[in-house]
Amino acid sequence: MNDNKLNQLLTFIIYALTLCLICLIIYNAFLLFNGDYFSSNPPRNSIKVGPISIDCLKTSCI
Repeated sequence: MNDNKLNQLLTFIIYALTLCLICLIIYNAFLLFNGDYFSSNPPRNSIKVGPISIDCLKTSCI
């Protein structure tokens, strides 16, 4: 009897985790198809760097 209840509990946990996984896959697919998954703006802590000049390559640029 105890083994049967443990088996039912584990089966319920596996079904619940499978359902959560399917929901997350559908949610990520919706974000990918909607275009909101990737950010078009760079992160705030990034540094914008300009082109490297020839003078900078000849010297150490430090």
